[in-house]
Amino acid sequence: MKTKLIVTGCMRSGTQYMATLLRKLGIACGHEQVFNTKLFVGHLPGQPAKWNGNQADVSWMATPCLGEDFSDGTGSHVIWRQHRHPLKILQCLVGHRLLLNETYPAVEFIFSHAPECSDGNLIDRSIKYILAWDRFLRTNLSGIVVRVEEYRIEDRSPWDLIDALDRLQSYDEDWSSAVHFARGHVLDVIETIPKDIGTCNHTHDYLTWDKVYKESPLAPKLHQLARSQGYTERHEVIGARHAHS
Repeated sequence: MKTKLIVTGCMRSGTQYMATLLRKLGIACGHEQVFNTKLFVGHLPGQPAKWNGNQADVSWMATPCLGEDFSDGTGSHVIWRQHRHPLKILQCLVGHRLLLNETYPAVEFIFSHAPECSDGNLIDRSIKYILAWDRFLRTNLSGIVVRVEEYRIEDRSPWDLIDALDRLQSYDEDWSSAVHFARGHVLDVIETIPKDIGTCNHTHDYLTWDKVYKESPLAPKLHQLARSQGYTERHEVIGARHAHS
């Protein structure tokens, strides 16, 4: 397997859901097994990632590392950049009060790559994190990345997923068996995966755009990010119907 798949985005964007889906489709896929705090806090430039036979890894912690040589010397990489509505991510981060827990390994990881996230109140810190991860995904790509695809998790259909796997197969024929299996099972598999897998139990749904604008001067930037990712009022009305981990 010369072409590896990396699925990444912000934390609470649905990474656990996507990792579970890919595994049930017969893909050797890890969830934060390659890219995690243990491996990448204090990561040495040029140190290869350890894929341990996996075809793919789904991890929000891959995002700031995409500018490094994270290969294991086997070949190229395809990135799936997974979006979830920024306001929904913010609600989860604020609900968990995550960015105030400065000794938590995930927060140490964030601060090590985006020090600005350690300054300000909880909402400001959380918005800074979302903006920083978007910046990394737009600017930090190494030469071993052959393709970057973006999608909104709320809108990802089974057929979109099959088309994306087909494109992987075009880069590496070793993906053909996974694509063949996925074509025959994707509808059944999706039905077996709870949409709330990895769900945050402390989501602050009351944190509306109006409240964010009152609480943070960074609100316009977050709103602009949502629009740039293709989110409209429709997404804000229906909310996120997928998992967020």
